[in-house]
Amino acid sequence: MNIRFTEPRVDDDLPRVETIAVTPDGTTLVAGGNFLQADGKRRVQVALVDLASRPARVLDWQTDRYDTRDPVTGELKCAQGHDTHIRDIDVSPDGRYFVVVTTGGYQRGQLCDTAARWEIATRGSGIEPTWVAHDGGDSFTGVAITGPAVYVGGHQRWMNNPFPGGEFNGGAEGPGSVARRGIAALDPLNGLPLAWNPGRDRGEGAWALVSSADGLWVGSDTDRLGGEYHGKIAFLPLSQGTPAATFAMPTLPADLYTMRLDGTILRRSFDGNVAGHPSTLQSAVQWSGVQGAFALDHRVYTGQDDGRLMMRTFDGTRFGAPAEVNLRGLTTEHFPVADTTGMFYDAGRLYYTIAGDARLFYRYFTAAADIADDVVGADTFVASGEGDGLDWSRVNGMTLGSGRVYWAEDGHLHTIGFSNGRPKPGTHSVVSTEADLASRGMFLLPSPAPVPPLAPTPSSPPTTSPPAPGLLVAGPTSKAPERSGYWMVGSDGRVYSFGDAHHFGDAVGRLGTAKAVDLEPTPSRDGYWILDDAGRVYAFGTARYLGGAQFITNLNAPTTSLSATPSGRGYWIFTTTGQTLAFGDARHYGDMSRTTLNGPVLDSIRTGSGNGYYMVASDGGIFTFGDARFYGSMGNQRLNAPVQSLVPDGDGRGYWLVASDGGIFSFDAPFRGSMGDRVLNKPVTGMVPLGNGYLMVGADGGIFNFSDRPFVGSLGDRPPAWPIVSVAAVD
Repeated sequence: MNIRFTEPRVDDDLPRVETIAVTPDGTTLVAGGNFLQADGKRRVQVALVDLASRPARVLDWQTDRYDTRDPVTGELKCAQGHDTHIRDIDVSPDGRYFVVVTTGGYQRGQLCDTAARWEIATRGSGIEPTWVAHDGGDSFTGVAITGPAVYVGGHQRWMNNPFPGGEFNGGAEGPGSVARRGIAALDPLNGLPLAWNPGRDRGEGAWALVSSADGLWVGSDTDRLGGEYHGKIAFLPLSQGTPAATFAMPTLPADLYTMRLDGTILRRSFDGNVAGHPSTLQSAVQWSGVQGAFALDHRVYTGQDDGRLMMRTFDGTRFGAPAEVNLRGLTTEHFPVADTTGMFYDAGRLYYTIAGDARLFYRYFTAAADIADDVVGADTFVASGEGDGLDWSRVNGMTLGSGRVYWAEDGHLHTIGFSNGRPKPGTHSVVSTEADLASRGMFLLPSPAPVPPLAPTPSSPPTTSPPAPGLLVAGPTSKAPERSGYWMVGSDGRVYSFGDAHHFGDAVGRLGTAKAVDLEPTPSRDGYWILDDAGRVYAFGTARYLGGAQFITNLNAPTTSLSATPSGRGYWIFTTTGQTLAFGDARHYGDMSRTTLNGPVLDSIRTGSGNGYYMVASDGGIFTFGDARFYGSMGNQRLNAPVQSLVPDGDGRGYWLVASDGGIFSFDAPFRGSMGDRVLNKPVTGMVPLGNGYLMVGADGGIFNFSDRPFVGSLGDRPPAWPIVSVAAVD
């Protein structure tokens, strides 16, 4: 390769390349520097080079967005004290895009002090970025892309901070901004900050960010990151990052929900052409205050006439308690929620219409596992209605399904094609002329899956034999015999992985004053949920967030455990008083919330069929619901220590109880050994089935293995700062 980079951006400087990045397949190089020409072609500070050709050649990829010279005065609007304001570039692992980070001082409308995503496959001149992330006037110095996140470092204080007006604002906090000191993880879809927030002493910046298969290396001019001492260099496991929650886009056929002007909500089948007969959904919620709505899996977001953006969980039948999305200072001037008439979500963008306005707007939106980490973009964009001949001023409810926008106008249902983030003029048609489709909010969701019967009926025998009623869960639904390992979780939400247990992330720094109490793997063991004692659920890997107990108004005690349904599309949350809360496809079979207990409920587990569950209290009492079978308990016995966990036997026809002193009580299950006659450094806090037996964990992370599976590690020789509260196995 011999590409000539010429014509320096600042007179009397030598032309140079500041930074380069190459696609994983080695075919494309991205170069950034102080040049204005690459092999005689105008390429202002950024150029793409085709390495697959012989010789290498400059690609037909050109943007003017890094040209900040005033055409009249010649004054540089960015980085007046630097020959280039490009600081770093990195390419995504799939080779589809790259991100450029810059310095230069805040200038409204310029790419100074920004991170910007660009698509590698785009060709032509005058190319625009996919998104631009602003911090309000502080320099970025490094970038690394891992796929789930774009990591940026610098001396920034805020993200999502496109300070309004044209003046330099010195990094001050603006409406919508999210605190991210010195380092941040951005959503690859839109550049909004993800929940991960370790914090870093700012200094000048993190000058080198390098991702590997195991983690993120940070080279910095400061010594503290994540509240710990790391002298100029630190390694952060990628598991500490929190990817944005993923949501399936609605496809047709589906159920169409309309929130009517009279405050009721209707549901009808809809295939894109024919709307079925409507039925009124029984709900205590008064929907008359809604101003637009959209759904993301089991969440329904609504704009309200008081200017708030609200969220309720929804399983197709029942709505959860309302939770407010934090707009972080965005006012009606920035985001007129109270005037919206329709909303829909697509690929990191929230689209909406405003009463009497002919335009279709959008702003970026990132939904997180915890709604407290949801972020609404501060910038406003126009997707349609400016010169394309489309008028969006008469919308009364709007949604997106299978690549088409549907909206109610004058009571009729209209549709138009939608691709590349914009409606397609010339594809508009009227689908239905029903007079009752006008709504305050409209959204599509898959039809609720029918609840399986407790036992197969003679007229519809199952094709394979299901687990016998009453069998406990002895292992994962899709078991991989060759895998063996386990996870531990500390009360701070940190996850420790051993053997074949893969680390998918943890909740460190996100719990506030709450404490983690349980870790529950998905049936496939390709993800897990963490539950804290405030009822909040954190989903990792393939685990889907379906709601948390913190939204339940009648929550009567701290939460203590979570059990997943066989499908992994639902779970139960249990409290210390035996209250049971069902989410997703989980069914409620009863609980102990109205019974006075001799000890708090500390653990729970479902039956193999998923049509029942067990609870165990600290006094050894066992409570069965649904098809759960009672094999005995210690409820009427004097115990040396409180019972901590209930664990199923390998054949699912019995169980073990473990006390905090390591004592084991067997009920229709073979006794494999115990720690009851030994002095422990710390009490046992959890137990899990493993192989032909069981495995206990102590609060110090010590492991006691009574099974035919190998020991694969513990924390006993290096106890964590926060006690271990739960253990779960891959086996």
